[in-house]
Amino acid sequence: MLESALILSFSLLLDQLIGEPRRFHPLVGFGWCVSKLELIMNQGSFLRLKGMLALLVLVMPIILLMLFILQYSDLAMEMTWNMDWGMLWLVEVV
Repeated sequence: MLESALILSFSLLLDQLIGEPRRFHPLVGFGWCVSKLELIMNQGSFLRLKGMLALLVLVMPIILLMLFILQYSDLAMEMTWNMDWGMLWLVEVV
C-alpha cells in the first residue's frame, strides 16, 4: 500500500515538473496513424475485413511491445507474483 502511494506521488510530481509533450503527444500521433490508415483502407469492398486488418496493424505492435517488455524485465516477475497473491486473496474472500 505504501509502495503504491509513493509511486502515485512520484508520478504526480513528475507530471507537474515535466508536463505534457509540446511537440508530439503519443495519442495525437496514434490518431494521425488511424486517420491515414482509414483513408487508405476505407474504400472499395471488403470493408469489414479491411477494418479488422487495420485494427491488427495499429494495435498489435503495442501489444507485442508490452509482452516483450513484460517477458524480459524483472518488473514482470514482481507484477506476476503480486497478481498471483491478489488472485489467491480474491479466491479466499469469495
